[in-house]
Amino acid sequence: MASYQEFRTNAKRKRKKQLFFRVLIVILLLLVFLGIAYVATNIQVVLALFSGSDEKPLIDSSVGQEIVDPDSEPTQPDETPVVDPTEGLSFNGLVYDYPKLSTETAFNGYDSALLALPTSTEVQLEYFNDAIFIGDSLSDGFPVYLSDLLPATTRYYTKKSMGPMAFVNGQTWNLTRYNEGATIPLDDIASVPAGKVYINTGINDLNNNRTDDVILKYYRELIIKVRAIHPTAIIYIQSVTPVEQWAADKKPSAYSLDRISLLNDQLAVLAVSEGAVFLDLHEVLADPNGYLKEDIASDLDGIHFKGKSGYMVWLDYLLKHTVHEPDNVYIG
Repeated sequence: MASYQEFRTNAKRKRKKQLFFRVLIVILLLLVFLGIAYVATNIQVVLALFSGSDEKPLIDSSVGQEIVDPDSEPTQPDETPVVDPTEGLSFNGLVYDYPKLSTETAFNGYDSALLALPTSTEVQLEYFNDAIFIGDSLSDGFPVYLSDLLPATTRYYTKKSMGPMAFVNGQTWNLTRYNEGATIPLDDIASVPAGKVYINTGINDLNNNRTDDVILKYYRELIIKVRAIHPTAIIYIQSVTPVEQWAADKKPSAYSLDRISLLNDQLAVLAVSEGAVFLDLHEVLADPNGYLKEDIASDLDGIHFKGKSGYMVWLDYLLKHTVHEPDNVYIG
């Protein structure tokens, strides 16, 4: 019978053998796992070896990156083609060549000043014989201060606090200047002949903290509705006007330079895309810093004009920015 010492020695040997085999199994499993991982990450190399192909692998196994074949043609990244909204643009049958713009994206490359109508031959005041003005209190200054200059047949659908949403949704008001009662402006416009329609609104939407998407949505609908009423009329979309610096500083969320500039950039793209003409009033109303000129600005709010002087500047700009044929009868 074996002694206790012999029994203990045999037990230790048995445990050592079991431990050895366990370690060996673990090592073998680890090698198998590494082999599978290598094949998975280098499948193209393995397939090439077994097939005897001379084709070069596309993946560098040492760094896991794509190998670029120096003999292959370089690939270009997928890009969404940018459509120039000014391509083939015409107004009432008159083709106008806008400057071609180099852009990287559909919107960010466009500046409202670049899409604005350039200076043209100055027309006479009779050009506004069949003109309609649509807008808010800023545009309402035309019949207030310039009625003695503009033709009696010029029509004004302008009122304080009106925005594109109010026109589109059919808000009514009394057209007292035409001795008419409660009227929906767009309905009345349909009864008036029009060769040109001037639209300037949006400053109140900024004050009411409406988003650009909402403003542009209703601006587009307004253009579409006016186009349906007067399909041959030239539609002029005028930029949101600048404000004085102190007014912008008082409410930057509505009137900062960046806020107004961004809206005008998008408004210019919208206007041209919808076949309208964009007019950049900042060319004559803004000072070198982009704010409303102090000499024509109202001291009350820094947004409206100081009497007739500002509207004379505005009118002079309109007379020198029109779409017409070279032999237009309104050219003096």
